[in-house]
Amino acid sequence: AVSHGEVAAILSDACETLQRMLEEQDKFDCQSSGSTAIFSVVAYGTVYMANVGDSRALLAHVTEKESTGVHDREKLVVVPLSVDQVPNVREERDRVEKSGGVVRRDEDSLTGEQGPFRVWRRDLAGPGLAMSRSIGDVAAHQIGVSALPVVMQYRLSEADRLLIISTDGVWDMLDNAEV
Repeated sequence: AVSHGEVAAILSDACETLQRMLEEQDKFDCQSSGSTAIFSVVAYGTVYMANVGDSRALLAHVTEKESTGVHDREKLVVVPLSVDQVPNVREERDRVEKSGGVVRRDEDSLTGEQGPFRVWRRDLAGPGLAMSRSIGDVAAHQIGVSALPVVMQYRLSEADRLLIISTDGVWDMLDNAEV
């Protein structure tokens, strides 16, 4: 069998290699464009989830079965398989600030509403990235944004029913239980 550390190293190497390839290519500009990345590998009865950014993965797990006579119903519980890497998380903020970046929120001058925490250069001219890890976004990587994924593992069982992987567009509108 393969250890979690070995799988995590392989997935991390893949993300860092992709980042390096994007930085070295000249076919398109990725100085200020990039993406989150989330993907899984299932091996030996375990799901390994690698996440770069604020996409998210959940697993639905059965906790109870109920028979209504006509249909069986299952009560599902949500098991998070990823954590959002956003600038206001202490470890993420520390890395950005040690690399010369600034973490702060934007404020709408008309309404006073504050948006999400973002990664900025010290002069606040950019990039304004709302996540602290990404693939691409070369300018942001110069101030602490990272392509290194956070890898989590989960041992699968007969009670697991559904794996949901989605971008932040879903999670900005719905919480884990609603999805």
